[in-house]
Amino acid sequence: MQKEGPRTLLKGLEILNLISRTPEGLTAEELAQATGLRKRSLYLYLKTLTEARYVARDPETSRWVAYYPHPGFPLPTESLHDPALFQELAEVAFQRTRLRAYVVVIRPWGLQLVATAGKPGQPSRVDPEGKGAVTPHAHASSAGQAILAHLPPRALWSHLACFPLTPFTRRTLTHPGDLEARLRQVRTQGYARSRGELSPRRCGLALPLLASGQVVGALAIGLPLRSPCALEAPEAPGACRTCQDHLPTLRRVREEIWPFSAT
Repeated sequence: MQKEGPRTLLKGLEILNLISRTPEGLTAEELAQATGLRKRSLYLYLKTLTEARYVARDPETSRWVAYYPHPGFPLPTESLHDPALFQELAEVAFQRTRLRAYVVVIRPWGLQLVATAGKPGQPSRVDPEGKGAVTPHAHASSAGQAILAHLPPRALWSHLACFPLTPFTRRTLTHPGDLEARLRQVRTQGYARSRGELSPRRCGLALPLLASGQVVGALAIGLPLRSPCALEAPEAPGACRTCQDHLPTLRRVREEIWPFSAT
């Protein structure tokens, strides 16, 4: 008969393996059924795995997921989890641009929309077509690209291993090489843009939120897709200049309100 210690370790590894193989996460009921554990015993395992930063519970879905983007990733301190600060960023960005503004941040369970501001009729979520949570479509949204571009390589690889480059529209980047080139461009330019990559009718413009060289999240605005785009074809007659016009405004908002050093 196995001793209690090894048996306990194996059961913990079984739980971790189940969660790691399910990017969308598992409920406590699903885990209990799969492992044969009673809820009380299961929660003791989950508490230990959470404290060790192997798993996390998504408060929106109540599902248990692998710690994002990988176990032990050094997330920002609690001082960067100020809802009032994130809401102020969104409110001021909306006031100055009159476009729906969003703040997305990194949490142990993934990328989370934590603040938004706009007027009635403007999409209130980062995914205007209702395609789900932020994390799985990060490669297709401006906020997601602004964050992915500044993740350390191991963290980015872990994200892509869990969340494949799913096509949402014909414009979505689905080849790793294309996404890698886009993320290099984001790092060089200091901002991210998406043009019909998540929704065929929407564009996005986002700036990363950094603290001491570490990415914390992104500040973004959403707008209707128009062609041609002045950032891509500056000489084209009648080119849309909305992103070009609002980029300096977003940068001023970040400079005025975001209190943390980028370096």
